[in-house]
Amino acid sequence: MQIVIGWNWDSLMEEGRMHRHLFVLLKLAEMGAHRRTAKISTEYLAQKLGISQQTASRYLIELDNQGWIKRTITPEGCLIRITNGGVKELKTLYSTLRFLMEADYPPSITLEGTVFRGSLLHFKRTLPKTVHRKTGF
Repeated sequence: MQIVIGWNWDSLMEEGRMHRHLFVLLKLAEMGAHRRTAKISTEYLAQKLGISQQTASRYLIELDNQGWIKRTITPEGCLIRITNGGVKELKTLYSTLRFLMEADYPPSITLEGTVFRGSLLHFKRTLPKTVHRKTGF
């Protein structure tokens, strides 16, 4: 495993977008969109997410473009169904959470070596973030 210390802002932004998309997908599943086509207005979704209607609409467009949902716009609201790709993402999230919650002890990685450059304090602060980004733990 290669560990790179430092920040890649593009990947951090993408990771943040991914977390938001998974959260919206989870809320849509709570509304039944993983089992059937659900009629959901962007105003209602925004209220459930605690965001503006415009942001909720943008998230739905992004999820649709990603192929995680199929939406049809009607005068009464959006008809939304989570696609197989979206269900797959939710199942991956479920599997990861289940593994973490049921593990006898938290997964860990032990690194041995010598820091040749930089501050050990900086290394200790940034390493967990980097390991999480590279491994998912």
